Amino acid sequence: MKKLSGEELKFLSDKIALNIVPVLANFGIEVQIFDDYVTCPCPIHGGDCPTGWTMTTDADNPYLGIWVCWTEHCEEEVDNITGKKKYVNNPLGLIRTLLANKYERENVSFGEAISFAMNLVETDFEDLSKGSCKVDFTKKVSSSAERNFKRREQNKKLGHPRNKVRQSLLRPAKYFLNRGYSEEVLDAFDVGISRNTKGVMRKRVIVPVYDDEGEVMVGYLGRWPSEKYENYEQPKWRFSKKFYSGAWLYGYHLAKNHIEDTKVVVLVEGQGDVWRLWESGIKNSVGMFGCSITDTQLRILENSTAEKVALICDNDKAGQKARISIRKKCESKLEVVDIITESKDIGEMSISDIEQKIKPQIEGLYND
Repeated sequence: MKKLSGEELKFLSDKIALNIVPVLANFGIEVQIFDDYVTCPCPIHGGDCPTGWTMTTDADNPYLGIWVCWTEHCEEEVDNITGKKKYVNNPLGLIRTLLANKYERENVSFGEAISFAMNLVETDFEDLSKGSCKVDFTKKVSSSAERNFKRREQNKKLGHPRNKVRQSLLRPAKYFLNRGYSEEVLDAFDVGISRNTKGVMRKRVIVPVYDDEGEVMVGYLGRWPSEKYENYEQPKWRFSKKFYSGAWLYGYHLAKNHIEDTKVVVLVEGQGDVWRLWESGIKNSVGMFGCSITDTQLRILENSTAEKVALICDNDKAGQKARISIRKKCESKLEVVDIITESKDIGEMSISDIEQKIKPQIEGLYND
């Protein structure tokens, strides 16, 4: 096989990243699609956290194609024999690993992975040679903090005032009323059906996400109002276009005064968890939009008045691994306390159970 230059390899790698949805579909892997990345359970170790693995797909991002496993950090795993990293966290490294898993082999050669990748993205050596002329290795790499500051500013610039958001929604959302959430909590968080009958959010329940002051909707989630939904190209949950979930914490605008009063922030995975805790009188809770915390979300916590993090993760294998990862990131600046729950998901617990089993653990932190 012809040996590829560095520029040709970079061009092929970028092409895979820009076509990662059909590439992963070839291996039976479905992803959630966002503006600048895709996410799914980790295809390397076979996790079940829906946001446990991400790959950057923004063509303008110097980290295009870089993937991260947020639960077990597969990209950091070292081979015990060679002492080298076991998995290369770029598109070609991913394909090489997935092929080895598919064929149940210890490893697949680099040349075999390249041939397979070229076939998947329908390219040949002539295309690689032409495309490599456009490759720029000097592109400036901005810091994560810089990128997320710009993302927050972009979300606010494209956002809408809260009063207009409330006017645009039919509240409360019947779907979540039927799921057992109260009208009061759904109104507090402005959860409703969009009056707009067009677009990808048509018929979906809208869950607004506000800036830290609660003045501007910086993005929203759309939930299909039924458990029976089999169109995998249109998942049950969708994020609004250009919304960067990793730059925000769900419900922070409502929680921050309660965090200031208690010096404790309750950190949970999703918005349903926040609602159920709110109904139970625990109003200092925020959601991460998944089972991992970003550097920007951590910075929000560090800049708040919180001194302690009461951490509640789903009570499953992915949740337990998430606890370890989140604790590792948080505990250099904040005291992290695990809140023990027997239920898989806080959002599925009754108010009575939360008041009896969860609330005493959290309130016990207030005066420690």
